[in-house]
Amino acid sequence: MSEIFNSPNVRECTQSKAKGWNTWDTRSMLNHVYLPDGFCLSFGICLYGRMQVVKEVFPGAELTGPVQGTSFFDENNNNEKNRISTYPGLHSLDGSYTQLRLNIRGFNITIESAHIEDDLVLLITPDTAQLKPPCVFVEGKLLWNRPGILELHSDTLRYRSHNGKTITVFSTKQQTTDLNLPANYPYLSCSADSLIGFSTGSYRDIKRIQKIIQIKQQAELAKHKSYGKLSEVHKATQVTLAWNLIYEPKFNRILCPVARKWNVKRLGYALFCWDSFFTAWLLSIYDKELAYLQALETFREMVNGQFVPNVTQGSGRRSWDRSQLHNGAMAVWAIYQRWQDKWFLEESWQPLLNWNRWRDSQRKNKFGLISVGSNPFEPKIGDPAETIQPNSRIGAVLETMDNTPVYDDIPFNRDTYLMELADVGMTSFYLRDCQDLQKIAFILNKQEEASELQHRIDEYSKNLKSLWNEDAGIYLNKRTDTGDFTYRLTPMNLFPMLAGIPTLEQVETMLERYLFHSDHFGMKWGMPSCSKSDPAYQDQLYWRGRAWPPLDFLVYLGLKNYPVDSQRSIFVEKTKKLFLTEWKKNHSIWENYCPETGKGGNSPNSNPLYTWGALLGLISLMESGSD
Repeated sequence: MSEIFNSPNVRECTQSKAKGWNTWDTRSMLNHVYLPDGFCLSFGICLYGRMQVVKEVFPGAELTGPVQGTSFFDENNNNEKNRISTYPGLHSLDGSYTQLRLNIRGFNITIESAHIEDDLVLLITPDTAQLKPPCVFVEGKLLWNRPGILELHSDTLRYRSHNGKTITVFSTKQQTTDLNLPANYPYLSCSADSLIGFSTGSYRDIKRIQKIIQIKQQAELAKHKSYGKLSEVHKATQVTLAWNLIYEPKFNRILCPVARKWNVKRLGYALFCWDSFFTAWLLSIYDKELAYLQALETFREMVNGQFVPNVTQGSGRRSWDRSQLHNGAMAVWAIYQRWQDKWFLEESWQPLLNWNRWRDSQRKNKFGLISVGSNPFEPKIGDPAETIQPNSRIGAVLETMDNTPVYDDIPFNRDTYLMELADVGMTSFYLRDCQDLQKIAFILNKQEEASELQHRIDEYSKNLKSLWNEDAGIYLNKRTDTGDFTYRLTPMNLFPMLAGIPTLEQVETMLERYLFHSDHFGMKWGMPSCSKSDPAYQDQLYWRGRAWPPLDFLVYLGLKNYPVDSQRSIFVEKTKKLFLTEWKKNHSIWENYCPETGKGGNSPNSNPLYTWGALLGLISLMESGSD
C-alpha cells in the first residue's frame, strides 16, 4: 500500500498538519514540540515539600506512595497527598490553545499554551501555597535524533537548526539556581510562588502572555458554545482526540492512537484496527485532513497488502495472524459523506477491497457465515505474543471482543484456523462492510467489483437470516462443529440491525426482550458487553460485563435503520449521560464503564482518556444533526 503515501493528496495533507507547536510527543502531556524540527520544550515540576519531581504525565491519577522517610508513619498512603492527578482541559487540534491542570500531592498547577503566529506562549498558574515554593523548569530538547544546537544564553534558551533557523525561549521570572534538578539538557527554572510566563521568538511580559492566552481560550470556547446544548459534548469529544494526537517519526506522520500511555508501553505507537477507523470518523467532525490521514495511515500497516491487522506497534509487533472487526468501509464512507473528496475514496478503495476479499476467503465457515480465526506464522521479532497467539483460540478471540465469554466453551480448529462458531456480530459487521464498499464502488464506477460485492451481500444476507431464533427472539451464534445454537448473548447479537437484516417486528422484539430489558442490556448507565444474565457479567472485567462505547455506537447505528424513534431517543439520552458524568467530574473519557454505576475508574483495565470513548459523544452529535 506504499503507493498511497506517494500520492500528492496524501503528501499535502501530511505537510499541512505536521508543522508548528503542539503536544506532539506521546511520552508526556507536558512536552510542547515544534515541527518539523523536533525542538521540544519539556516541562518539569519539583515539589520540595513532598520530594516529588514530575516530568512525564498522562491522563488520570497515579499513586506515588508516601513521602520518603514517612512510610512507617503515614496512614494516608492513598489520599490526595500521595497521588498525581492529571485533568486534560481544552485543546484545539492544531495546538493553538491547550490547558492542563495537575494536582501533585495536593499542589494544584495549571499550564496553558497558545500560538501567536509561529511563536508559542505558556502561562503557568500555581494555586496552592507551599512553605517552600515548588520549582518549574523547562528543558530544551531535540527529539527523534533531529539535528541542531541547544544552548543556555544568559536567561534564555536557544535552539539553532542545521539550516540556520533560531528559536529563543524567554521567561518572565528571574531564574533560580537549583543545580540538583533532574534535567539533562539546557533549562530555565523559576520559583512557582506566582504566575510564570514563557514565550518564544521575543520577550513578552506576564500581562501580554495572559492577554494572548485569554483571546485564544475565548476563541476555543466560542467554537464549542456554538453547539448549544451539546457544547460540552462537542468540547469533550475534541479534547479526547486532541490530547491523543501525536507525531510518529518512523513514517513522518500524524496519528491519533488510542491512548498515550499505550503508545509508550508499545515503544512509540499502537494502532488497533477498528479503534483507528472509529477515530478517523470522530476526527472528521473537526478536521478532514486529520481524518483522512488517520484512515490512510491505518492502511499503511496492512499485512502483505491483504488485511488490516488487529494491532501494529512501534516495537515491530504486528498481528500477522488476524484482523479485527470490519469497520473500514463504514468509516471511510461516513467521512466521504461529510466532506465529498473523491480522491479519498480512490486512495482507500484497493486496501478496502483487498481486506474485504481476505475476510471472505479466510474467515468464511461451512455455513457461509463468518467465524473468528487466527492463522499460523513464524515469529518475526521474538515477541512472546508471536508464539502464544497464532493458530490458537487466544489469537482467534482477539479478532472480536478479547475476553468475551461467548467463546469460553468453544473449541478452536487448528486445521481451518477458525473457532467453531458462526458469529452473528462478525457476520453482520462484514455484511455492512460489503454494503458500504459497494456504495464506494458505484461512486468510483467500479461496476465489476460492485457486482462481486452484490454476490456476497446476497449470500451473507441469506445466511445471516438463518441465525434468527424465533423462540429466543434474537439472532443466535451457531456451533459449526455440532450445528447447535448458543445462548451466551452480547450486544453483537443485535448487530444484524447494522445491515438492515431484521424485519421491524423482529427489531421490536429484540428491543423489548433484550436491549431495554434489565435482565440483559437495559442497565441504568449503558449496555454491558455481555448479558446481565450471563455468569461472566459478575466478573466486570474488560469485555466480561463492562459497558463499551463502540458497542453503544454500533447499536445506535443499527437503530437508525428502523422507525423506532422513541426507543432510539431513550438510548441516546442514556449514552449522553454516561459520557458527560465522568467528564464533568474529573475530565475523563473512559475506555469502558461500569453499567451499574457509570464509573470508569473502578476497573484496572480502563484507560481514562481513550479515543473511542468519544463515540458516546458522537451518538448525541449525530442524533442532533451536529456531526
